[in-house]
Amino acid sequence: MKRRTGRPAADRSVRIDKVIGVNDGLAVTTRTLTKRFGQQVAVSGIDLGIPTGTVCGFVGPNGAGKTTTIRMLLGLIRPTSGTGTVLGHPLTDPAAYLGSVGALIEVTCV
Repeated sequence: MKRRTGRPAADRSVRIDKVIGVNDGLAVTTRTLTKRFGQQVAVSGIDLGIPTGTVCGFVGPNGAGKTTTIRMLLGLIRPTSGTGTVLGHPLTDPAAYLGSVGALIEVTCV
């Protein structure tokens, strides 16, 4: 078996950060991200900082805002207020990052 040689993993992650344009080491950021549907508050002021290279899952009870938050991050719905970035691009420009992300929102089994 041939042993792989090269730079340590930390060096590779720095290189990936430069390629995807993430300057602060965070792949996802949100500041006071909020979504309302009429009078119903689905997501209330979420502040996130997810480091580049992290596999992240949202865990919580039904109605906690997990799916709504993911949908905002993917540009499927617009936040009522707040800001955020994905791979260094603002949530207002999902076309700039959607080719570089993947998500599984819900699976319905029949």
